[in-house]
Amino acid sequence: MAGQQSFLLDHRQTFIFINQTHHVMDMATWNDLPTEIQHQILGVYCFDIVNTYDDPFFQPPPIVELAKFCDNWADPPKILKSFASAMRTCRFFYDTIIHVVKVDGMSPFDKLQSIQRDKVEQLLLTSEYWGPGVSGDVWGIEVYTSRAGIFWKNPLICSDVDLMVQIIMELHYDNWLLLLPHLGEWVLAHSRPVSGQVSGDRLWRDELAEIVDGEVRRRDKWVVIQPGNYGVPFYDVDWPSGAEPAIRTASGLYKGSRHMLWRDSEEWKNYGEGYPPMGENQYTLRQLNMNKELVENFAVVHDIDNSEPESWWVFARFPMEFVIVDYVGKRMWGTQTRPVMCYWGDDIWDPTSWKLGSEGRKFGIFWLLGLGDYEERDGEPSGQVGDAIE
Repeated sequence: MAGQQSFLLDHRQTFIFINQTHHVMDMATWNDLPTEIQHQILGVYCFDIVNTYDDPFFQPPPIVELAKFCDNWADPPKILKSFASAMRTCRFFYDTIIHVVKVDGMSPFDKLQSIQRDKVEQLLLTSEYWGPGVSGDVWGIEVYTSRAGIFWKNPLICSDVDLMVQIIMELHYDNWLLLLPHLGEWVLAHSRPVSGQVSGDRLWRDELAEIVDGEVRRRDKWVVIQPGNYGVPFYDVDWPSGAEPAIRTASGLYKGSRHMLWRDSEEWKNYGEGYPPMGENQYTLRQLNMNKELVENFAVVHDIDNSEPESWWVFARFPMEFVIVDYVGKRMWGTQTRPVMCYWGDDIWDPTSWKLGSEGRKFGIFWLLGLGDYEERDGEPSGQVGDAIE
């Protein structure tokens, strides 16, 4: 086709060839083009996608004080949407992009995955949750998804357990509630048997709370979780003092003596008061009595304690800051939420469709503790603490 120039004029896979000699315009479809030309066109398209996504200029994203619990919180870059659409157009497009076109010696798909990891690492390096005084800038999960995309599905990222754990631990607690429901396959892929007892001060625990006049008030009733036998091992970096990051299964409520022993020791050390020293059986009995009271009065505690062993996963940053997730039952609860279970159901991507408690109340930001300003707007009655078992 010497002496002719070709121009891609629209997205209907129709190409107009202009014969500059005779000024004759002929119509041709995609299938009329030689395979070499088809490859070249897709190659130019892929180079443009990669160059647009691989923008070296980094502008710090805006600080988001609260996660966006909306249906578009995980909206990836438009350029990645375009690429994904091209991959799904037809088998020829897919095979050409994966096996024929090369960018820096690799397929455009592999190249974009590599760039995506670089973007995630760049965001991680500029986030400062663990910074001095824990007062630095922290990027929300929607910043990661809007800049990099759905990173946890990238094998270059999700296969690097240490990197994934760093990302998780850098996110604010409310961001966990959006991300963790998506990590079921990831924890199963990387879980390993773990052994050893957990000391009383490291047991995951939460003092149940209620909202009274817009303020969080803790109850002197402690939910203590029994660590399970499987976990996701990761490199123990220099975490801040008191931090005990963990990703591990749970097996109901703790039924031993160590938590009560630790609590009494803390009372004596800090206040010079509390129960006199007891034997192991007495500490255990006190723990069982507290468990019984909680199970009888809170459905969320009842559900956790009456589930199959190893069926829950705990994501913890501190012993008193964790989220416990049941991937089979599609539900979760955490220490910074009201004592009501959250169910994400069939639409894991849209928090506005999630439900709270066995009554199926509409999910709202009021579920998180300490957000009194949102209570009246979202319609949750002040003071409601959870589902009691009738």
